[in-house]
Amino acid sequence: MQLIRTLATWRPDLTDYRGLTSAHWIPLKSLARRYLQLHHEIADLDVMIAGLVDELAPGLIARNSIGYESAAQLLLTAGDNSERLQSEASFAALCGVSPLPASSAFNSAFATSRSYCLNAA
Repeated sequence: MQLIRTLATWRPDLTDYRGLTSAHWIPLKSLARRYLQLHHEIADLDVMIAGLVDELAPGLIARNSIGYESAAQLLLTAGDNSERLQSEASFAALCGVSPLPASSAFNSAFATSRSYCLNAA
């Protein structure tokens, strides 16, 4: 983090933007400043998310291995329709990871739903 702060405070010669050294330092300074800005914004949002989760579902945080991000995602997924989550199977179906029969006449197999990509960004 110290390197990022050093790069953000660096003062490259902006008049020598065609020079090789300045051509490297100018975008590095810009990226470092952007990184610090986003880092502070994420920290602020994490505090807000923690406050909301503490207010809406303090029991989730009290459970073992559930952090604020996981609890917030669960609250978003369940939404206002918590009655849809009666079992693990209904939650898996809501997330799109419930097993679907994918067997033929000769084998018996299951596949997960392809309609959702849970790790897509």
